[in-house]
Amino acid sequence: MIIQILKKIFQKIFQMFQEFDENIPKKFNQLQAIKTPPPAPASSTVPTAPNDSQYQTVTDKHFFKRDSLLTKTETAFYNTLKKTLLQEEIIVIKPRLEDVIGASFIPRNKTKHQANRGKIRSRHFDFVICNKNIKPLFAIELDDKSHNTNHAKKIDGFKNNLCLSVQLRLLRIPVETTYDTALLRAIIYQQNQ
Repeated sequence: MIIQILKKIFQKIFQMFQEFDENIPKKFNQLQAIKTPPPAPASSTVPTAPNDSQYQTVTDKHFFKRDSLLTKTETAFYNTLKKTLLQEEIIVIKPRLEDVIGASFIPRNKTKHQANRGKIRSRHFDFVICNKNIKPLFAIELDDKSHNTNHAKKIDGFKNNLCLSVQLRLLRIPVETTYDTALLRAIIYQQNQ
């Protein structure tokens, strides 16, 4: 009985591999057939990838391209930060926590692993400073008045504890209209010791 069940299972697996092998050339040809559409006029409907019925069209009235990845406040800080850092250090703008900190895989508990990933997937740091090999050295959060709400304090506490647990330095810099390069350098490299 067990042998017959195992035989059926192996036959099904073998059949799946055969179907998979047969579909590879078809899928490859479909991928080659997809071409980048020409730029759309400013007020038209933009077609998306073929066979994507859920997202067939996107109209320009719902979305727009931002003028900058940074707010004015973040840009002021970024410009000072560029002057402050060592030449070989790299500024990464708004990486997700999950890009910097991984969630350890938990054997036999995929739900817990996914829950841990969910805590870091949709959040980001304002800036992460990396060495020339793109290894994260420390993270920076700019704290404005929005960080005074209970919800923001909870998120900030989570980020603080998370960074402590993985030994990633997190600098919290109060938002200013201008930033002093010498003071910022002292904060960064004094705490970097």
